[in-house]
Amino acid sequence: MIVPLRPGEAEYWCAFARHHETPERWHQYNWRRSTFYKSLVGYIAEVLVILEQRDHHRAFAPYYFQIEPNLRLQPPGERIVDWHSDAYYGHQPEEWNVWIPLMHLSDDSQRLWVDDTPAGPHPIDVPFGSAYLFPGAQWRHGNQINATDVTRVSMDFRLISAQDFKDSGLASVKYGVKLSLGEYWRAP
Repeated sequence: MIVPLRPGEAEYWCAFARHHETPERWHQYNWRRSTFYKSLVGYIAEVLVILEQRDHHRAFAPYYFQIEPNLRLQPPGERIVDWHSDAYYGHQPEEWNVWIPLMHLSDDSQRLWVDDTPAGPHPIDVPFGSAYLFPGAQWRHGNQINATDVTRVSMDFRLISAQDFKDSGLASVKYGVKLSLGEYWRAP
């Protein structure tokens, strides 16, 4: 499901990502003290209303969200995320992924691809200024080799209802952070 960002948010988040232009600098940032973080938490509150309406007013709050969003830089000629389901990495089936392109995407090779239909994988055309919500632990997803001459910039994070959360004791593949409250997840 495609959900618009609030006015000016895409431009602000894009500028923030440019300032922290490498995943390493992004990873070292002090998230909890930033205006970016406050903006993100405000957006999450709006997303939760949409999820609750979608699930016939099933209460999603209280909820947890991924403390540190992922910054994804996909240079020309590269694929940064192979086909996977987040369940392969210990994520729970009730989680929602929020994928946000931080630029205008001109080619299917820059887009997120999902395998959510019998027809097989297909690109999701998410306009700049919007996000795509999907159950990443249930659907296989990934990207193609970037066939353009422009590096794709996107970010993503995950949400889960507190009532659905189970501490698996597993750690994230990329940074080794435990998928537990206070390390990977937090309440707003």
